[in-house]
Amino acid sequence: MFNICIVHFNLIEKYPPVLNLLSFLSGKVEDGEIKVTVITTDSENPENALHLPGITIRRVAKWHTGDTRLQRMFFYLEFARKALQTLKTVKPDLLLYYETFSAIAPILYKKYSNSKTSLFIHYHEYMSPAEYENGIQLMKWSHWLERRNYAKAACISHTNADRMEKFLRDIGTVNPVNTAIIPNYPPSSWSNIAKSVNRNPDGRIGFVYVGALSLRTTFFKEMVEFVAANPATCYWDIYSNNYEEDVMHCLKTARAENIFFKGEVSYNELPLTLARYDVGVILYKGTTDNFIYNVPNKFFEYYCCGLNVIFSSNMTGMHAHESITGKPWVKGVDFNQLSMSMNSEMRRPEQIEGIPFAAEQVYEQFYKRMQLEMKKV
Repeated sequence: MFNICIVHFNLIEKYPPVLNLLSFLSGKVEDGEIKVTVITTDSENPENALHLPGITIRRVAKWHTGDTRLQRMFFYLEFARKALQTLKTVKPDLLLYYETFSAIAPILYKKYSNSKTSLFIHYHEYMSPAEYENGIQLMKWSHWLERRNYAKAACISHTNADRMEKFLRDIGTVNPVNTAIIPNYPPSSWSNIAKSVNRNPDGRIGFVYVGALSLRTTFFKEMVEFVAANPATCYWDIYSNNYEEDVMHCLKTARAENIFFKGEVSYNELPLTLARYDVGVILYKGTTDNFIYNVPNKFFEYYCCGLNVIFSSNMTGMHAHESITGKPWVKGVDFNQLSMSMNSEMRRPEQIEGIPFAAEQVYEQFYKRMQLEMKKV
């Protein structure tokens, strides 16, 4: 039986792709193929803490980044110290870490405790060299440590090909690395669940948005203005538990009777919730490379639930998925000059074409790669 350890500095409950991977691996644990241990931080809400059959979760540090740079530095280092101690106890055959903030313990463990451990690295986001340079000192040091050890990794993965291309360009080709693309697809069950849900009985076109909100980084204000100007033909439901104060001020100032702030919706409830609408909205402005070359989780979630999707045409990463004739369709728009006819073509299609996105397919291939590497240990 192989022993896999996953190190994820940020709260795993906030990262659906991690939850989906762990759910997949849980099945392999129950089949007796592997053992899985996750090293992460304490859940902010114990009632919502993840529990999966066969998955051991070690929460080695209480989530608190502090108010000063020194406090944040201490927290990051404390997590690294305790994660390293845990790794020495777990002794994994394969070690997967997510993002630069998780890097210190896995790299030190492989270098000084068990050089035979297969090292996998995955990035939820793309960070440019300038962003690393402008980050806190520990982030810069952690990335320096990463770069010196990329060639020793069995696999480095990003969420799409555009981000991987930029990553490889940033690190250069002096030390070739093994790579993979791991998209953030939802489970295959979502499509079947969504097909069983009837759209809202409201005769108007229903827009929906799920996610964080900011006037600086999203076209929230522009979308509010468009929907508010069309109360007879459309409405907009917003689900978010992460928003800046000026967002709520903008919403209250608009006084739109056809825009509704719904608060938080859990990840598992999304297929039952999203399928009630017609159009899923992606509001990112695309002001950094991370967002310009982004294919957001929300795109796959909307699409797999049968919704048409609109996104800012600034998002280069989304253009590969654009299809104005598909069922559902996907369309880039200019939010600064938003114009859409609220006709029957805007409605969620009754007959949905084959959905090509399923997390299980991606993780099955990823798992086969893990197995090949673990057999070398």
